[in-house]
Amino acid sequence: MKINSFSNITSLLTNGYLLLNYPVALYDAVYKASRSWDAFCELPEEIKRAIGYSNGAAGVGCEIKKGEGAAADFKINFDIALIGESWLRERIVAINNPIVTEFVNDALALVAAVTPTIAHFAEESERAFGLKGFGHEVKDNPDTFFIRFIQYVANPKIGDEICVPHVDQSGFTLHLRESEPGFQILSAAGKWIDIPITCGQTVIIPSMQMQLRSEGMLKATCHRVIAKPHVGEKPYRTSAVLFGQLAHTPKYDKARYGRLQEMAPGFNYDMPFSDFEKMFK
Repeated sequence: MKINSFSNITSLLTNGYLLLNYPVALYDAVYKASRSWDAFCELPEEIKRAIGYSNGAAGVGCEIKKGEGAAADFKINFDIALIGESWLRERIVAINNPIVTEFVNDALALVAAVTPTIAHFAEESERAFGLKGFGHEVKDNPDTFFIRFIQYVANPKIGDEICVPHVDQSGFTLHLRESEPGFQILSAAGKWIDIPITCGQTVIIPSMQMQLRSEGMLKATCHRVIAKPHVGEKPYRTSAVLFGQLAHTPKYDKARYGRLQEMAPGFNYDMPFSDFEKMFK
């Protein structure tokens, strides 16, 4: 299968998301990394904590989040980026666990495998939406995106929000894999819409930097995850999400405006661009 033609890319504008069939090589890499992540999730917590997290390597490693409050995180994240490869390889040598080693190797291979699709997406976005230089900004800076593997460790009731409504800080987000249904986006009309993600597809949504880059034409899509009847092999939800950060575009000023999870769902949909751009530094 050739890389997708992105003939439906304007659905980013009309619907707030783009469904994309995987090229075979990318599908294989997603499947392999996902299976390795499932095995990693079964490891004892002390091994996960021993890996640690490095902000010095642009944010890679394992984080265990057990927050409090309505918008708190209760999950395990493992962030993988090419810029942090040396640090990650040092850690797997120190941990000396074959499951950890296999997961990190497969996750790094997935970052490499998804790069051509991201580059093509950036080029087609530049063409479709008049984003001058967007293709080069993305494909010339492969160290600026990372994949987050997630294990949701809470035990929710059906209908509960596993992941509260929010928009992402980066340029765009690829939901590479979801082990369970329940991913939803907030439409421009204020309705929550189920977006089923099959094992052969990813869904791409615009994020904060892309809304800034397009001067408000493309809106950062508000999304959430709710608990649905369980269908997967494991008794918990897992996912793999790629955040495409834009190296030459200002970043959301979190220190001044706070966590995006604390903002009203869809706050950015009707905000005047003159107000929106003030939220970046």
